[in-house]
Amino acid sequence: MPKTKQSRSTSPAATSGSHPTVCDRADVLFRSAAECCRQHRRYARLIEMNTDETEQIAALRLVAASDEQLTSAAASYESSCMGVNGERRDDWWHKANNLWLACREYNRRHSLSDRASGEFRAHDVTKLTSLGVEYELEASALLAMQHAVEAYRKLRPEADLTASAPRN
Repeated sequence: MPKTKQSRSTSPAATSGSHPTVCDRADVLFRSAAECCRQHRRYARLIEMNTDETEQIAALRLVAASDEQLTSAAASYESSCMGVNGERRDDWWHKANNLWLACREYNRRHSLSDRASGEFRAHDVTKLTSLGVEYELEASALLAMQHAVEAYRKLRPEADLTASAPRN
């Protein structure tokens, strides 16, 4: 444990009291999206490496949990934006909205591919092709979300808790 506390810079919309600001919620959305992307990459690597099925199932549970957290963070960000006026010109606002849109599209594509795979009963070539298209669209939405995460990270590196803190 470090003996001195590391200070992090405050968000552009200064945190006053215990109520999170829109920027704070955007940071939560960013971290949730980054973790979701990380868990999906990890799961894909485990599948590629043909690891033990129990490890893959555990990783899949983490993917599902990160997807659920992403949905919650996106809804929280969306509801917090309803009464915002002055922050709309800030750069982080535009990047956060791009991230929110990417997260929303990923969630939509994910639910569509889940529904399509749940309805897949017959091994019909047409249905199999349709299912493949749904998975490709979901993967594309995940990639777009990753790009939005990186754009937000460049603008607000202090929101990234995984980044190493500067040493004094």
